[in-house]
Amino acid sequence: MTARRGRLAAVASCLALAVPLIAHEALPAVALDPSVSFSSIPIESWRVNGTGRAVLKVGNTVYVGGSFTRAVSADGTQSENRTNLAAFDATTGALIPGFRADANYPVRNLQTDGTSLFVGGSFSTIGGVTRRNIAAVDLATGAVRTSFVADANGTVWNMSLVGDKLYVAGTFSTVNGSSRSRMAAVSRTTGALDQNFTPSADATVRAIAAAPDGSKVYVGGPYGEINGTDAENITTLDGTTGAIVGPTLSGVTGYVDDLEVSQDGQYLLAAHSGVPGIGNRTAAYSTATGNRSWRQVVDGDSQSVHQIGEMVYAGFHDGAKGDGSSRVAGYDLYDGDEDSAFHPTFNRFMGAYAVHGDTSAFVIAGDFSTISGVDVEGFAIFPAGPPTPFVAAVWGWEQWRYLDDGSNQGTAWRQPAYDDSGWDTGVGAFGYGNEHRTRISYGPSWSNKYITTYFRKQFTADATPTAAAIYMRVDDGAVVYVNGVEAARDNLPGGSIGHTTLAYDRSGNSEGSSRYFVIDPALIVPGTNTIAVEVHQSSPSSDDLTFFPTVVAYGETGGNAAPTAVIGAAPVSGEGPLAVNFDGSASSDLDGSVVAWAWDFGDGATAIGVAAGHTYTGEGSYTATLTVTDDEGATGVATRTITVTPPPPPSGGVDVAPSATWSYLDDGSNQGTAWSQPGFDDGAWATGVGEFGYGDGDENTVVSYGPSASQKHRTTYFRTAFAASGPPADLTLTMRIDDGAVAYLNGVEVARFNMPVGPIDYRTNAASSIYGSGEDLDREFVLDPNQVVAGTNVLAVEVHQRGSASSDLTFLASLSGTGTGEPPPPTTTTPPTTTTPPPTTTTPPGGAIDIAPSATWSYLDDGSDQGTAWSNLGFDASAWATGVGEFGYGDGDENTVVSYGPSASQKYRTTYFRTEFAASGAPSDLTLTMRIDDAAAAYLNGVEVARFNLPTGPIDYRTNALSSIYGSAERLDRTFSVDPGLIVVGTNVLSVEVHQRGSASSDLTFLASLSGNA
Repeated sequence: MTARRGRLAAVASCLALAVPLIAHEALPAVALDPSVSFSSIPIESWRVNGTGRAVLKVGNTVYVGGSFTRAVSADGTQSENRTNLAAFDATTGALIPGFRADANYPVRNLQTDGTSLFVGGSFSTIGGVTRRNIAAVDLATGAVRTSFVADANGTVWNMSLVGDKLYVAGTFSTVNGSSRSRMAAVSRTTGALDQNFTPSADATVRAIAAAPDGSKVYVGGPYGEINGTDAENITTLDGTTGAIVGPTLSGVTGYVDDLEVSQDGQYLLAAHSGVPGIGNRTAAYSTATGNRSWRQVVDGDSQSVHQIGEMVYAGFHDGAKGDGSSRVAGYDLYDGDEDSAFHPTFNRFMGAYAVHGDTSAFVIAGDFSTISGVDVEGFAIFPAGPPTPFVAAVWGWEQWRYLDDGSNQGTAWRQPAYDDSGWDTGVGAFGYGNEHRTRISYGPSWSNKYITTYFRKQFTADATPTAAAIYMRVDDGAVVYVNGVEAARDNLPGGSIGHTTLAYDRSGNSEGSSRYFVIDPALIVPGTNTIAVEVHQSSPSSDDLTFFPTVVAYGETGGNAAPTAVIGAAPVSGEGPLAVNFDGSASSDLDGSVVAWAWDFGDGATAIGVAAGHTYTGEGSYTATLTVTDDEGATGVATRTITVTPPPPPSGGVDVAPSATWSYLDDGSNQGTAWSQPGFDDGAWATGVGEFGYGDGDENTVVSYGPSASQKHRTTYFRTAFAASGPPADLTLTMRIDDGAVAYLNGVEVARFNMPVGPIDYRTNAASSIYGSGEDLDREFVLDPNQVVAGTNVLAVEVHQRGSASSDLTFLASLSGTGTGEPPPPTTTTPPTTTTPPPTTTTPPGGAIDIAPSATWSYLDDGSDQGTAWSNLGFDASAWATGVGEFGYGDGDENTVVSYGPSASQKYRTTYFRTEFAASGAPSDLTLTMRIDDAAAAYLNGVEVARFNLPTGPIDYRTNALSSIYGSAERLDRTFSVDPGLIVVGTNVLSVEVHQRGSASSDLTFLASLSGNA
């Protein structure tokens, strides 16, 4: 998608298209529109005086629900009472006066069947009529439909409409007086309860989405059980009965706030929340296989998701990829590529709670008061239209230079030619606190702080822009200079500014709000530019400082803009002969018109014209190419892959589900190595389905632990066979293991977890005990898909305990592969042996590497600055303390407790670790495993080999971790592939620096191992 759109910023334009949208209705199978694009600048619409929580676009009307009491015109001169629900014109943004349906408490979800507006939330009256949390009102007037009654006794968070059924989800326990636990289906005409749909949940269900044909319903939320069975995050239900059905989704991480099924029914789109960096993502899952197709991670909870054309739009809070101003994004439906052209900037943290729209406009509801410099509140309308390109952009998370020594820099520091090479570098946000990514010095004492801190950055512009702006989160005040000229001033007095000039006081919520300032575009020149900012405090005793900027400049890059080619094609895959209809009418030209269309179908055939048809006969993949020419002779090219499959279509996919049947042997015997081979006879073994194990009470199949509780079997064996037509395109093994395991595919070892290196037998102990939340972690291993053969395959796993008194055992596994991969390379015949001696080599002989988690390390925990020499092989660490992992403080499970510093509120930021080991040469592979809280950088013989949760660029002893690690994430063992060529003959050193999120971090964890095979 990025190649299709480029790095663009949108202009405020609107296509007058009124396309009705019926939410979650069954839609005909049509080719999706790939040409969707929206302005990054919303229209100047009316606004509401609170928070939007639900939004729905139907034709040219935008319905907004939430928590508010009034609607206000764009210029502020008009105001109308509207309580928690209102309607606006999608083109002008004006309030629609004829629609009135006030609700006494918040509205949280909206759906329509084209005649009625279905309203869900936390209300007890709407439009003056008693309705509890669910209602249907007239689309035009808002009048309550008296024939529809579906009262729920708790909040309705989400709804989904398909056919004659309205599915609802929330916190309720009854609907129309009948028992329903947090999920129900009612008639869309009367509200009568569907007596057949009877699922239940043990906690809130936040999301519900029905397949277009109504056969399945997907639910999501922070629950732990569905229908009395363990389930979490997303569950697939039968659309008629509510029973749990397959396929089970793979790769699901984090709670779910919103779900939607794609218009063609092929994908389940999910907005995940939960653990930062793990759960915060938008994802797409195949409804046919359950496999995750793609994911896009953001910085805060993903809160909403909606498909428009071939794009998936998501709303979230807190930012994305370090850009603190981002709250919405668009992703390609098929591969998840982000549309970098669409980049609105927001001024409040919570951002977009709900998203919706069609090809004429994208609409959102949420918590904001300014988007891309336009005053909007509660909701915003982004019109469709061809975007114009960014000519320059500076993001706060990029590296800036700064000076925080309290000196008087006069005026020369603002100029482009100023030498700032002696200044420190860091990434935003800057400030004094632990929440800032770069913590700067406040001065000689807490009561006598520096007044002014200086920041500089160079950036490149492709051309002089037509418009430019800066968004800043600043506390207390700032002056911005572009190429030495003042461009913006915030919260400072007029006149001359010196290094002792005090800003006006800023406190409370205003400290965290982004502010928008127009920059004269003439100040930005083609080529290199310099932005300089001085941040001022309101007094020497100011308790905090914040600086986080975003600069955008947009306009034409000069000359004739090339046209954009867009291919519409249907179908894009199928059995041959395959007749495909091609359409290039969505192609466009920013500064003119498209005058010619030329087609190359990839099989030697060509055509001209806006549209063309072509039939493919031979199986295989073809690249269809469209070349468009504009009225000034410039061309644009787009391609589309057409896949022709032979009948019957072979599937290279692999799907060993977690619910698959396995053969297992739990008698403690020594099975040697033959048991993992495809030809092994396991007919005498027992069979069962996962989860296997003992000791936890959640097993589907309980295995024997042995003769007594103190003399348990060390190893239990598992095998399952599956059929495949050939290697898939990719292959992922997922295992839930307690304590250790080795997995084999067709007799070849493909994965090893928590086991020592070298040969394994039935007496081998796991490397360490797995306990607590670590027992429930699903660990992924990417495998070589060419290990799969056509016909029968065998996945075999041996599960090992830490010892004969281990309290429990867990085993659950799945194997998934998508698509059809390349056939394995042909077998080659070994040439006959000759008497020619082999060439000599200086490569040292390979050797196994095994730094166990119990290895002894030297460590330094005095908060000192060790520079960079400490990680080198020749460094003298003899004065450092020594100990064995786990190292840390604050959790109570450490083998070696390190010092946290002078006080609980002033802890050391960095602790250093080193361990030396001998090697006879480079191993064939090398893996570093670390358990880290909060962050770490690792070095092998002085060369950085791994970095986790730390900013890019140089780091030192003052560098903060990017985020706090907490909960189960503190127990994750993270693996990093290391270049084995860094190993030298003789003594080697592995060095790790562990960083905290801030000086008040509650705990620290460090445990590491390094393993390599000979």
